Amino acid sequence: MNHENLERVQEIAQVTSVIHADELAHGLDRTLLVGTITSGARIHVYLKDGSIHRLVHADMGLWGYAEKTVWPVGELACGDVFRAEWSDFDFVCRMVHRGAYFNWIGFNDSLYRQSLHRDFQGPIKEDL
Repeated sequence: MNHENLERVQEIAQVTSVIHADELAHGLDRTLLVGTITSGARIHVYLKDGSIHRLVHADMGLWGYAEKTVWPVGELACGDVFRAEWSDFDFVCRMVHRGAYFNWIGFNDSLYRQSLHRDFQGPIKEDL
């Protein structure tokens, strides 16, 4: 495969690898994915009011925010490391089936138990 072929394959993958908010089981507002990028910023992907939201934040505040009903998989799985105990099983399975890769931080039972008592495992836009 030459460079042009590679670019075409990547374009095809981006077009076909999407996730729709309405396909997520039970449609309850909740955290879908929590991750961190190298800069130290945190990514919180969550389902709220029928849309998937991606919020990127750090101690200094909001770095980026977007809300869509259909997302390219690569735009949601954009962290360097992710917390399994704060992520949604159904969502992660769907993402993996569409080609997403996740580098998980070791599992923390205490964080998991805490997560059972709240819908969102990070800030939502209305909080910032």
